[in-house]
Amino acid sequence: MWRLGAGTALIAAGLLAGPAAAASFYGVLTENGHPLAGMQMHLLCGGQVVGNATSDARGSYGFRVEQQGACVVQAAGASTPVVLYQSPTRYDLDLRRSSTPPALVKR
Repeated sequence: MWRLGAGTALIAAGLLAGPAAAASFYGVLTENGHPLAGMQMHLLCGGQVVGNATSDARGSYGFRVEQQGACVVQAAGASTPVVLYQSPTRYDLDLRRSSTPPALVKR
């Protein structure tokens, strides 16, 4: 029979539990078919901002956060729901500022 001290048991429990499962998603942000560069984007989960990203010259963006599940991505006053999974997920989005209110549409 093995005997573990309290400290050893806590370390073993931590190793078995492992790190919190992270989620990531990425995509391309466009407007009228053209990439949007330098666009600030925010990810909200449970009403809290959990991530920020800026689209690059090709409109590419990405988020990596600790949450999984239903969230909302925002850009330029528009938003759309997304679902975060442990496996990377792609969401290509089109910003429609001409809509009232502005809209982010999944392509």
